[in-house]
Amino acid sequence: PRYMTDQEVDNLCNEPEQKPLLWQERDKALFEMFYSSGCRVSEIAQLKFSDLAKDYSSAIVLGKGSKQRRVFFSKEAQTSFKEYLLSKKARFPELSEENYIFVNQKGEKLSVRGIRFIVSKYSSFEGTNKPVSISKSPASKKPPTLSPGICSRALYLVSVVGPCECRSK
Repeated sequence: PRYMTDQEVDNLCNEPEQKPLLWQERDKALFEMFYSSGCRVSEIAQLKFSDLAKDYSSAIVLGKGSKQRRVFFSKEAQTSFKEYLLSKKARFPELSEENYIFVNQKGEKLSVRGIRFIVSKYSSFEGTNKPVSISKSPASKKPPTLSPGICSRALYLVSVVGPCECRSK
C-alpha cells in the first residue's frame, strides 16, 4: 500500500472546511478523530459519550476480539470534536448524550457504510481528488517507522483503520 504523506492527511482533514459537501463540523471531527487515534471505522462508528474521557483526549474502544483499548486524540481532534458537539446540539437538541457520538443528517447513528461514503465524498473529484480506500481491518503489515511527534497523523492510504504503532527511529 501507498501511505499518505502528512500534507495529504492535513489536506483531507481540512477538506470539510474548504468544501463543505455534507456536514462540515461532523466531517472534520470524524476525520481528525479517525486519523489521530488510528481507530478502525467500526470503532469510530460505535463510539458513545460514555466511552470518552471527560476532556475528550481519549476513549475506550471495543476492538477486534472484543478487546478494549484506549485510544488518544490530538488537540486538533479535540477542538474539532467540541465544534461538532455544538453543531450537533443545534441540529438535534432532543438527542441525549447516551446516544452514539457520530450521527447522520437525520440524527441517527452513523453507520460504517455512512463513514465510508463521507470519506469517498471528500476524497473524490469533489474533494481532494485523491481516492482513499478504507478497509474493515488494518493491514497485516506493521506501520512504518515514524519520526517523533508524527504519531497523531500517521495512517495508511489503503488501510487507514488500524491501531497506530508509533516508534522512533
